Amino acid sequence: MNNKRKQIIRWKGQVPFQIYYAVTSLATLCIACLITCALVCLGILLFSHAAIPFFAILMCVITCLGTMILGGIMIFRQAEGVSRPLRIVSEQTREIAKGNFEVNVPPSELPVRELRVLGENFNLMSDALKKMEYMNKDFMNNVSHEFKTPISVIAGFAEILQDETLPEDARKEYLQLIREEAERLSHLADNMLQMSRLDHQTLVTRMEPVNITEQLRKCCIMMSEKWESRSPEFDIDFPDLTVVADPDLTQQLWINLLDNAIKYSPDVPVIHITGSSEGGEVTVRIRDEGMGMTPEQMERMYERFYQGDVSHQQQGNGLGLSIVRRVLELLHGSIQCRSEEGKGTEFEICLKTS
Repeated sequence: MNNKRKQIIRWKGQVPFQIYYAVTSLATLCIACLITCALVCLGILLFSHAAIPFFAILMCVITCLGTMILGGIMIFRQAEGVSRPLRIVSEQTREIAKGNFEVNVPPSELPVRELRVLGENFNLMSDALKKMEYMNKDFMNNVSHEFKTPISVIAGFAEILQDETLPEDARKEYLQLIREEAERLSHLADNMLQMSRLDHQTLVTRMEPVNITEQLRKCCIMMSEKWESRSPEFDIDFPDLTVVADPDLTQQLWINLLDNAIKYSPDVPVIHITGSSEGGEVTVRIRDEGMGMTPEQMERMYERFYQGDVSHQQQGNGLGLSIVRRVLELLHGSIQCRSEEGKGTEFEICLKTS
């Protein structure tokens, strides 16, 4: 019994949509014709109080047969108009499964509104997968490049250090360079892990009051220690402001923005930090007096591993602003950037107070 049931289910699954649609519609039409004939005969019996003429029965049978034949032909042709677009979408879906994201469903092949919407959504999916494939390839290329450079430097200097005749001063210098490249690798790995965690995080479960003013002051102290050699100055004009958010995420926000501002500033950086609260939102502005950005650089500044100024590649890895944008997405905040080449850059961040 179970085997027979499985065979029936399998057979139903293999029936083409056009035949299935035509048979079920024709069966419905047959039932409707039979009910109509029965009602006609019942009306004759009730109202004429006479036997049903043979001619009337014959005409009912002929009419039903003609209706079913003509209706069957029309239904079968109509089913082709629906099944053909479905076959096209099915074939293109199979191409997507094979990794071919260049396929699209022509709108002219989808005459029905619902099928046209299905085709448009399919094309949107195909385009999104295509872009994702390009992003993944670009990401892998960037990761390979970012890791390859410091590893090559470390390997090269390690080989030089094997020379026993190397002067002590040169040995110390090369060891320092190896240490710097190792720290760069560690920083890159930390940022990539951080970015990966943020990508997979969809909800912020830890929400509590965060004193933005105090947190920004602590981040400024941390940046002063990190960039001690450049002695950054912080011009803070900030009232006591509080938001409800994840403190770890907001700290990542300020650290990355301040680090970016110092990195692209002159030798003695001056970072201006202002804040205000209005309409249930806290606005933080971080402005530097650095080199600024061109319109082309501003368009790409949130791309992972993108660094508009190649002279600062040794000081970062191009993930800072990507992390900032992802943190703001999780916190339902917003960011705006104003920059002019040669006159500095200002980032404006808005966070909800509750």
